[in-house]
Amino acid sequence: MMTSELRLCTFNCRCIKNSWAEIQQLCVNHDIILLQEHWLLPDELQILSDVHNEFFACGASAVNVSTDIIVGRPYGGTAILYKKSIAHRISLVQSNNSRVTGITLSTKYGPVLVLSVYMPTNYHDEESLEKYVETCGEITALVTECGAVEYIIAGDFNCNVRSRFYGHPEEFMADNRVACSDFKMLSGEFTYSNSDHTCVSWIDRVLCTKLMDNNIIEVKVLYDYVLSDHKPLSVIFDSILGVSCRSQTETDASFTSVVLI
Repeated sequence: MMTSELRLCTFNCRCIKNSWAEIQQLCVNHDIILLQEHWLLPDELQILSDVHNEFFACGASAVNVSTDIIVGRPYGGTAILYKKSIAHRISLVQSNNSRVTGITLSTKYGPVLVLSVYMPTNYHDEESLEKYVETCGEITALVTECGAVEYIIAGDFNCNVRSRFYGHPEEFMADNRVACSDFKMLSGEFTYSNSDHTCVSWIDRVLCTKLMDNNIIEVKVLYDYVLSDHKPLSVIFDSILGVSCRSQTETDASFTSVVLI
């Protein structure tokens, strides 16, 4: 792997214990891995640091063991795994919502906020809509308060153009000056498939500010990964850690907050 590149991946693993081998493989080819739905209890979060011996980790459990009665499997949760070799560039970001785990990454442009997000599912009721709007607001608050001027916000957005949630991520992107970078570089892809493969959708996304978007040299859906109902979404950034990069003017004119399909 070229040291001038930063390789990032987002993956709704739908239980880290079941997807362990595939997450280990992602660690071989990436520097930062954003996970959603690890399904860990609070006292199991240390497992995140055991995935690969070259990675540290941080994360949040969605299960409140003090109030929740655990029936069946755990659920939810977000995490970030990052290479020990870049740990000196990492600062943890405090989040009070298990749907969002964040770090700041020291780059040649200054601190970049990196968020792993797991947005609420649309259950066609008012509660799920309210939770979606609330989570968008909490992410915006983190963006505002973190002190970074560049952002990479990636994960499972549980939303496409046909969703009634559609307007809220669009408003979020406009308010926070980010674009859907994967949509700009890919077409006709999917990142989610139901169990019998009769329904697919593109709901896992990478949102970036203009400068970060300008430094993307590749976006790829990793279809060979089969242990989750989601596919990893891999992004390569060129030289943001210190080596000279491509000119910012290359994509200035085309940068817009494109739609979530």
